[in-house]
Amino acid sequence: MVKRIAQVSLAVLMVLALASMAAAADNVASTSNKGSLLVFPLVKNTADVTTYFFIANDNTQDIWVKCYWMNADQEIEDFHFRLTMNQPIVFSSADNDYGPPFDYPASGSLVCWATNAGDTTQTPWNHLYGTAMLSSAAADVIYNAYAFRADPNGVAAGDTLFLTGTKTALPEYDACPRYLLANFIPDNATLEEKVYHPAIAVFPCINDFRQDREATVTKLKFDIWNHYEVKFTGAWQCIKCFYEGYLWKSPSSNTGSSFPQYFGAEKFGTNVLKTPVARVRIQSASTVNCKNWPPSPLPARTPANVGLIGLLLYSNTQPAPAIAGFVPHSGHTMTGAGLLTNGEIKYDQGGSVDEAGNR
Repeated sequence: MVKRIAQVSLAVLMVLALASMAAAADNVASTSNKGSLLVFPLVKNTADVTTYFFIANDNTQDIWVKCYWMNADQEIEDFHFRLTMNQPIVFSSADNDYGPPFDYPASGSLVCWATNAGDTTQTPWNHLYGTAMLSSAAADVIYNAYAFRADPNGVAAGDTLFLTGTKTALPEYDACPRYLLANFIPDNATLEEKVYHPAIAVFPCINDFRQDREATVTKLKFDIWNHYEVKFTGAWQCIKCFYEGYLWKSPSSNTGSSFPQYFGAEKFGTNVLKTPVARVRIQSASTVNCKNWPPSPLPARTPANVGLIGLLLYSNTQPAPAIAGFVPHSGHTMTGAGLLTNGEIKYDQGGSVDEAGNR
């Protein structure tokens, strides 16, 4: 009897543990779920790379979608369009039937979420999903958008999407991962007679799309382990609203990072790691190191510890002098873990403009 009770107790504990794990994972952005908010961490619109976006509405009713382009200098363009029931659409960074094209030549991000027809409020609509394709003569690199689910009970009117992962107040969306994980091939490692040069694209989960916006500033901290579990620390990078850069190259070749706020690039190469595979953990940190960086016409927000989403990419060529020349031949979304509940995206609400009174 005691043994049976112990077995039943163990089974109950396992069920509770699994339920707890499911609950913990249930309120974090995912690349496999549908959602009301979609974030594509990397858009490239250059002479070599065009980005295509495939977005679908998996519902038997219509919905309107608001999107913002944002380049690495936090310059923005927005557009608003209707998705009919069960409708898939496609547009590109260079040819957008629903609004303006992306800046050229540039890299950045695309953020889209469900709204009402008048573009005045956010709408809980967990039926959106999407993929992006970085298309070039070298390859087509496809990745899933990060989907954030909204509280299905409703969202309150406001000019902020709160990425908190809680359902205690409205509006609420899934939170961002606390840190990102990826296995990567170190720079100059050779597999199947191919040489790999690793890079990342990262979107911090505090961003401001308003006309009177604040600059996003945070610090990325990198921890690296090689095949023998030797840990390398000390690599870091100040970033703004978006970051795209090689993991092994000086910041002069990375978007938005041509300032001396960088250390540790050598830790991503085979000359230091000594193995053909390594593991990286990326997390953000609030630090005085980035307080006065970068010089920008935008007022800077206090550097914050924020959630992150992002991609790991590879190039099979040495970089051009500017990151605009980077052409990925492969890549994937990074694995997220933990959650941070302080994420938010601010924007200017749409809708009709008040007319002036009689004069």
